[in-house]
Amino acid sequence: MTYEDAISYIYSFVDYERLTSPSYDKKERSPVLFKRFLRNIGSPEESFPVIHIAGTKGKGSVAMMLTFILKEAGFRVGTYTSPHLTDVRERIMLDGCPIEKEEFLNQFLEILPELKKRKKERTYRTVFEILTAISLLYFKEKEVDIGIIEVGLGGRLDATNVFEKSTAVITNISLDHTKILGNTLKEIAEDKSEIIKPDSLVVSSPQREDVMRVIREKALARNCKFLYTEDYKYTIKEKNERGSVFDVKTKEREYRDIELSLLGAFQIENAVTAIGVVEGIRDLKIERLKDLSEDALYRGLTSVQWKGRLEILRHSPYLVIDGAHNVYSMEVLAKEIKDIFDYERLILIFGVNRDKDIKGMLKAIVPLSDEIIFTRVNFPRSADPLVMRDIVKGRSPVVSKDIKEALEIAYGIATQRDLILVTGSLYLVGEAIKVSSRE
Repeated sequence: MTYEDAISYIYSFVDYERLTSPSYDKKERSPVLFKRFLRNIGSPEESFPVIHIAGTKGKGSVAMMLTFILKEAGFRVGTYTSPHLTDVRERIMLDGCPIEKEEFLNQFLEILPELKKRKKERTYRTVFEILTAISLLYFKEKEVDIGIIEVGLGGRLDATNVFEKSTAVITNISLDHTKILGNTLKEIAEDKSEIIKPDSLVVSSPQREDVMRVIREKALARNCKFLYTEDYKYTIKEKNERGSVFDVKTKEREYRDIELSLLGAFQIENAVTAIGVVEGIRDLKIERLKDLSEDALYRGLTSVQWKGRLEILRHSPYLVIDGAHNVYSMEVLAKEIKDIFDYERLILIFGVNRDKDIKGMLKAIVPLSDEIIFTRVNFPRSADPLVMRDIVKGRSPVVSKDIKEALEIAYGIATQRDLILVTGSLYLVGEAIKVSSRE
């Protein structure tokens, strides 16, 4: 069997990410069922300490910052994120590098007998669960010092919620996936904060008061040490298209002139969350993590890489991509584009899934745009560009069939002083990366 055969087999299972009308059976999605599956392949989730990250925005960024910090400290780090941009192997990383095809295939073959058994019995697992199992097996085999695991969706019923004990990190929570997680921020916070385990460390990014109350009360009820990074004070000293420089004062110490390679003030907030995690895990008395140095923190934040998040793919004209996919993140993106870049006109290429708040997202980004190109995401739940065109009143947007055509149109009307922005979906961003790499 080849790597390509393995990928084809995996995607023959249920893939909630791609279903046009996902119907989430809560009983079927229970992590208890997945835990049994893991037990049959040797319970790999019990092999290493875990930092478990939930939230609406910033999960992946915090995961990668922690990955690079811990790698700089000399630890072997397994990182699991989702979704991927161009290759499924991006989801499973060792020390910040995607799993090799041969390694992926080896781990897949380990679980193949169990998958065949499930198919025969029609007790199917999902694509996300299979990829999660492969990542956990891989991290066990590589004897990682720590696993950094990003939640796929929500928290309570997510396949990653299988750890008996873990450090829980909750990034900013905003409205998203409301049909699944709840219609209010409080309901969503209740779901996501279910990754909190008794007698553990909990670190939260700044939150709205009602969200913060849910997280804090759950942490206290479960006898956890709780760190809230809104209590930390940071000062931005420099912010441009090369990154940022900032100072932070926590309850324990002061950090001066931290250089962050990722762009935007929102990434500074994510970095402050990562700093809170670093300070918290120093006190956990985990033998393998006791030598986590301040210098490693500086080096990790300077060197961290995370594709598709306010990333510049080219200059003259700028081609900037960002995976903003809800109203809050689109509002943040609009502010950062104005603050960071110097350009004459903004040419917006926008594609989104139809289950998002499209009107709200367009309201945030359209006023910034001089030209608008709507396109279709190569994804089953993609919104129709013609429908999006009708939402925008008093403008004359262009409609394109795909990202390749959209970029051709954009380059055709752009001058060297303009900025082309691709946003609305991480899947669209991944397509833009593929098309641009072939130019």
